[in-house]
Amino acid sequence: MNEKKAASDIVKEYVFDQIESKKLIIGSRLPTEKQLAAQLNVSRTSVREALQSLKGVGLVKSTRGSGYQIVSNTENILSDALRAIMSIKNIQFTDISNIREALEIKAAELSLTSGISQQDIEYLENCIDNMEESTNIMPEKSFEYDILFHRKIAELSRNEFINSFILALSSFSNKYILVSWDKVRSNEAYDLFKIHREILCYLKDHNIDRVIDKIKEHYKIADNIITNHIQFEKKSKDKAENILEQLLSKGYTSNQIVSGLSNLINDADN
Repeated sequence: MNEKKAASDIVKEYVFDQIESKKLIIGSRLPTEKQLAAQLNVSRTSVREALQSLKGVGLVKSTRGSGYQIVSNTENILSDALRAIMSIKNIQFTDISNIREALEIKAAELSLTSGISQQDIEYLENCIDNMEESTNIMPEKSFEYDILFHRKIAELSRNEFINSFILALSSFSNKYILVSWDKVRSNEAYDLFKIHREILCYLKDHNIDRVIDKIKEHYKIADNIITNHIQFEKKSKDKAENILEQLLSKGYTSNQIVSGLSNLINDADN
């Protein structure tokens, strides 16, 4: 068992070394299992085990008849890992937003150190403009522009490690935590537009202290929106369960209740 593990580690180290030395890049195809086994003097079983492990972390993908190829799916893999951690551990959505806040503050600091071009400023301004213009027409588009705004700040850090984690956390939050724009109240949306513009204003002024204050304020606003949404959903669920209990206590059967609700829905549609 230990020998097999050691052999698979040899294969993984070989692949990592090839990528780090730029001998393999995204899109490159790996040698066949047979070739790797012969080259590294390990069994094909060990090669297959190593490649499946690398596939699991989003570094390679396999295509029937074409072998293995170097890819970069780490954002999705990290997002799935975060969901697994949150499912097992007692982690709240605010714990995730705390990490996002800290990383985004650092990204903003690094972006000012590296320098933000006028083109970058215009990109961020367009994100906010489009976010605001879309909110009443296509709320899902507002959501997309919000994501692009924060991802741009991550990108401007020029720190690929921070950028990768921010993207993974953003992807995770978008799938499992954040409230969709069509459920955000108009006053809440106004607060979000305002805080985005203030973040950008202080980025343009290179006032990092105010940028940090506004990023913290942004996440406080976002956390409050999510908290309000969760509380509303819970109250609605509790109310529905209370009505159901009352109907059942009065002798109505489950089938009668479902039939009655179906009729109400059909009448509303018509």
